Amino acid sequence: MKNIFIYILFFTLFTLTNCTKKVIEIEVEQDGCKNFRIDGANYILLTDVCDNVNKTISFEVSFNYRGDSACLYLVSASPEFYDINNKIMPNVSYTKEIKKDNITINSQDAYFIYEVTFASIEEAQNFNYMIFKFNTENILESKSKEASLRINMPCSNVTDDMYKLNQDTIINISPFDNTFNIKLWDHAAEDGDRVSVYLNGTWIIENHSLLNEPGTVFSVSTSYLFSGNNDLVVFALNQGTSGPNTVSIAINNGVIKNFSPNLQTGAGIRIVF
Repeated sequence: MKNIFIYILFFTLFTLTNCTKKVIEIEVEQDGCKNFRIDGANYILLTDVCDNVNKTISFEVSFNYRGDSACLYLVSASPEFYDINNKIMPNVSYTKEIKKDNITINSQDAYFIYEVTFASIEEAQNFNYMIFKFNTENILESKSKEASLRINMPCSNVTDDMYKLNQDTIINISPFDNTFNIKLWDHAAEDGDRVSVYLNGTWIIENHSLLNEPGTVFSVSTSYLFSGNNDLVVFALNQGTSGPNTVSIAINNGVIKNFSPNLQTGAGIRIVF
């Protein structure tokens, strides 16, 4: 019986060895969420720390999206916090993941509430601004591209290491005028770029969404101006779908020369006039 078993086994192996093998290789590429697009990331402050009694910031983050809504299974956040000396702050408590149950989805829009808590009132008073970085994921942990927002407090201060200087500025504002105009527009694709404008210590334009020409014109009181040099800084709060932030500016119909800074999120350009 043992010899018969060995014979059958040998015959089977011989037959299989001499069979012609055909191998079909199929390569499947899974895009997942890598092509999921986030447009026009924006925020609304709900509470801040400028009152010197609150150590928690809460804000609403909203964005438009293009792609499979399955990529909104969760939002993964990695914020960076900067103090009044423009240094990164440690020991800040924040949520790393926002699950789908806490994300409101409406057609092609989504938003969620986010909170940040500092260790103490003193730490909160030392806070200046944050860069809020986030991406979305599906249930298989496939990640979208990262989006980011610069989030300023109303009492945020601007220091000279936060921006680059534009050298080509000639602006004429009459001392007898009560107002002057600032025009902002996106000189490339209209893709959700947002900016804020800081003049001589005051945020005069906050969280503005850029449009293509003719853009948007703001009337600003000349009471913000000094008799000598005036410092105006334009900050990129985000980058649109195509990136970087492509803001252009004109003051009293005078287009600022060589002002195509192509800013990354959080970066600024200073105009002295």
